[in-house]
Amino acid sequence: MSTTNHHRRRRRTSLLAAAICTMCVNAYTTGNTAVHTALTPKSSSSSASTAADLMSTATPVPKKLVLDAPDFERMDPMPWSQSIAATDDNVAEPPLLYMPFWTWQKSFMKETLPNLQRVSCEEFSYNENLKKKARIINECYTAPGLYSKIRMTYYDAGEGCQVFNSLWYPDPKAHNLPLLGIDLLSFNRRKFLGIVDFQPLYNEDGEGDHDPIASGYEEGLLKPIKEKYEFLAGQSMSSKFYDETQFFSRQMLFSRFEEEDIISNELFPAYQEYVQAHVDLVTSNAELERVVDEKAVLERYDSYDTYSAVRDPAAGLFAAMFGKEWSDGFVHDFLFERCDKEEAAKAAALIASQRKGGPPGQQQRSQGQNQKVASA
Repeated sequence: MSTTNHHRRRRRTSLLAAAICTMCVNAYTTGNTAVHTALTPKSSSSSASTAADLMSTATPVPKKLVLDAPDFERMDPMPWSQSIAATDDNVAEPPLLYMPFWTWQKSFMKETLPNLQRVSCEEFSYNENLKKKARIINECYTAPGLYSKIRMTYYDAGEGCQVFNSLWYPDPKAHNLPLLGIDLLSFNRRKFLGIVDFQPLYNEDGEGDHDPIASGYEEGLLKPIKEKYEFLAGQSMSSKFYDETQFFSRQMLFSRFEEEDIISNELFPAYQEYVQAHVDLVTSNAELERVVDEKAVLERYDSYDTYSAVRDPAAGLFAAMFGKEWSDGFVHDFLFERCDKEEAAKAAALIASQRKGGPPGQQQRSQGQNQKVASA
């Protein structure tokens, strides 16, 4: 194959990946970007020392799913050193933009979370599409007494798309604590999205006001951090997929930007501060008397997973790359394994009908307007 044809083929592959990934952009973003230089947070090891006595009251993890530390260290292929789309001529391009986030998070977890255990992802550990130059890897952990589940996902489709996603579920025996959600995306190295949030379990019905417990950490912990990073403020999600009044805080770090250096200079330190603050919050609350209704917390986890499984726009991307059967299982049995599949199917059907023609009342009004226009 000539050099010219080789580069044309690489470009077609990159453009295909970019086109598929672009479907996710409108799921999250509207608004502009303002840039502000931030300070890198200092590391703290206090969480590990104060949490060591909490494991005896933790929700147990089935032993058959837990891997011994030597086992998962030996089988761990991460971090990747180059993209699946890299060539022998240039192994450094395209870069794995969010691999520093993955590497730092794993190191931080090992240093601060006592008795961290890796849990098998079974058939969802890894998948790839060599023809389309895309691959995905997943890891799952538990830290008894602090976190019942921490999952991590890295998706590499070369220059077309890079994704780092992570979700932290506090131990349900703890107090009313938020989930920690992380979603970082790059599209063709031209458009970037960054979302990091303490996602509250409860919202007031009807009005969209956040639970008073959420207001405490939003104002006390998150707001001072967010105020350091002006480029993460003043933007909002598109309502096409998500409702910001459900399972999102008022101090969500959210940014859409087009300058790649913001990832390392701004987004990375902001993400580190949020992760550190979440571990500190969970650790300090876990030391208090446990009076929370564990069943009620698990029910909210169920609701969160069902809500997210229906609305996550990445499902279409995974289906295009790895097939619908694998994608459906990945979304419902790994990403959001507590979802009610029957309820999720009903909600998905309703949302699809609304996106196609709107609610029944709206459809009737539209039809009536169309008839008037036609008669005129």
